[in-house]
Amino acid sequence: MFAPRHEVTAHELARVLRPGGRLGLTCWTPDGAMGEFFRTVGAYMPPPSALAEPPVLWGSEAHVEGLFEGTGIELDFERGIVTPEPFESTDAALEFFMTKFGPMIMARQLTEVSGRWPELRAELAVLYDRNEPMEYLAILGRKRP
Repeated sequence: MFAPRHEVTAHELARVLRPGGRLGLTCWTPDGAMGEFFRTVGAYMPPPSALAEPPVLWGSEAHVEGLFEGTGIELDFERGIVTPEPFESTDAALEFFMTKFGPMIMARQLTEVSGRWPELRAELAVLYDRNEPMEYLAILGRKRP
């Protein structure tokens, strides 16, 4: 889901899949808690390349169907929920994510340089405290024989 050029990526996935082969992707949805997380962090980051599309678009059935149109891949979708593991506190959760989760590590480094880390951290604490389940989209595909 972090490949910046979605159509190129979808067509390459279809190209390398043998006839009858299966494809499986799991992506966060744009409207779920992780979609909101990525929008929140993204507001503090430098703008992406003009070629890059938002990663959470891979969590939209309509977007994915358009990407694979004409590729010979038949798609099915399933939605699911991940319930976050509880931490002893919001501070403990943020500390864990700031040291173990790549996008958070990068966001902290970049916002510390710009002096915006305290503001971003405060927004992330609010998101975490809401304790919302994280919705994902499972994309299941099969290449026609």
